[in-house]
Amino acid sequence: MPPRLRISAGPDAHRLERLAVNDDEHFTIIDIEQFQGRITVRVKDFVGDEEDSSNRTSSATYFNHPYGSSMTYSIQVQDQPWAFSPLLATMYRVQAHRLYEADLGTGKSAQDCFEHEDWPPFPNGKSETDYIHDDITPLLYNLDDDKNPALNTDIEENEDVVQKMNEKSNPQAPRHRLSWIGYAKNRKNISLTEKDVLTFDFCNGYPA
Repeated sequence: MPPRLRISAGPDAHRLERLAVNDDEHFTIIDIEQFQGRITVRVKDFVGDEEDSSNRTSSATYFNHPYGSSMTYSIQVQDQPWAFSPLLATMYRVQAHRLYEADLGTGKSAQDCFEHEDWPPFPNGKSETDYIHDDITPLLYNLDDDKNPALNTDIEENEDVVQKMNEKSNPQAPRHRLSWIGYAKNRKNISLTEKDVLTFDFCNGYPA
């Protein structure tokens, strides 16, 4: 008999709920001070737990497209981080958004944030283009006096280096991100703010 998985998530080890695996329409929301976001888990050829038939969808369309065809699992997360973490150096894909004008202050629920017009979508892998496009470049810009994004040269002086970390203009962006973040100076200089939203995919592949 093949091994069976029971996959759960929650705000802590004492409040876990079963995830609907391979169901991109019903992601799990976690809404606490340390994490305010959503999670979906995909597993190719998923068997599931015999005690719960609700999470037995055997696969997801994510695995049918070039982006996910070589993967056997995907843990996709989107959150509004309050502190920097090593995830920029460890995730397969990371897409950053800096919501300059959005009011996402204290008291906003996770659902309130998701419904904000500036909040980024949560890709569901339904098409060849509906996935996380690696791009951490928004974290390297601030608004200038005219309210236009301007490169923060205290983090990186070379605009060409920055643009190589945007997958929409460079398919090798994941490799450039990993190389750039590999320098201690860059890790020290870059930071996350309460205006930043990260969407990332942790899976068993390597950047192409």
